[in-house]
Amino acid sequence: MTEFPVPLPTLARYAVIVDVGYIYAAAGELLFNTSSRREFRVDADKLISALTRHADGLIRGELLRVYWYDAARDRVPTIDQRVIAQMAWVKLRLGGHGSPGPAPRHHRRRAHRR
Repeated sequence: MTEFPVPLPTLARYAVIVDVGYIYAAAGELLFNTSSRREFRVDADKLISALTRHADGLIRGELLRVYWYDAARDRVPTIDQRVIAQMAWVKLRLGGHGSPGPAPRHHRRRAHRR
């Protein structure tokens, strides 16, 4: 993990950004020798609490929210993802499995301009 001077400068507000696929795969490899999410369960509530406590110990300021970036087949949230979406301070962002999907509209416009 990267070392930061403790504590970091004061910020009015900050966000915690989580790449769920990466953190679940890394934790699975480290703890269970598998990166398949089907092979283990994660208590997302406890993980989010641990991440926000860690950030709170490093950053002086107010937590704006946790951005929880995950994938879902056809971008339809699973039951677990729906529970996470209802958590205080958490904003669920879903992408598709294995593909980045279409570029956001503002990126498409720029790509077509001459």
